[in-house]
Amino acid sequence: EVVNRQQNAVASAGSRSKPLSITVIGSCDSLPGSKQPIVQIGVTIGTGIGLASGDSENCKKTPDCFGADNDPSRFEGVRAGLAPLPLHSNLEVNFNVMKDLQLGLFFRGQIIELAWMVGAKLRYMVLSEEPHRFYTGLGVGFGEAAMVVDLGPEFNNFRDIVRAYGPAHVGFSIGYLLSLHDNVGLQFDLYTPIHFPDFTFHFDLSVGPYFQF
Repeated sequence: EVVNRQQNAVASAGSRSKPLSITVIGSCDSLPGSKQPIVQIGVTIGTGIGLASGDSENCKKTPDCFGADNDPSRFEGVRAGLAPLPLHSNLEVNFNVMKDLQLGLFFRGQIIELAWMVGAKLRYMVLSEEPHRFYTGLGVGFGEAAMVVDLGPEFNNFRDIVRAYGPAHVGFSIGYLLSLHDNVGLQFDLYTPIHFPDFTFHFDLSVGPYFQF
């Protein structure tokens, strides 16, 4: 159909009752940019906050915490409360197993207070149209995390480490992927590992680039 600038039809071929029939013989290549990447690699950094409910790691080892005249045996742990987790980095490798489904592996390492976790994640793209994609996911793994706790005036305001040993965890995640190029983008991820049988949990917020091929 041919229309003029006023969008009025001035000529046409075929009609609804007598449409034109066209047979295409041969192969058809995918349109540019329509091929789905196979693998996505993400490198992010971030910080977190979690529930500190275990034993202090260093207080019993130094008089800076309990004082020269105090008995360190009175210290049996810290009161449960929220505490920060120092800087961490993540490496993720995800494979597109279906159009909106990814399966991958991750490694999380804390940099200031050394601790590590490894595991696997399953991610579902709630909104999958680039450049803005949102996902939710489920993860499983093992390892530990380190929380920095201020023990208060009773222990000379000593800042110590309380570890989430787990050693196993299940986690839930939500995230946002912003495509900057066909192969490069920016990832924002919130992951919540729940450790067991030594129960505790924390929230990890991470951001960084991803590369897909």
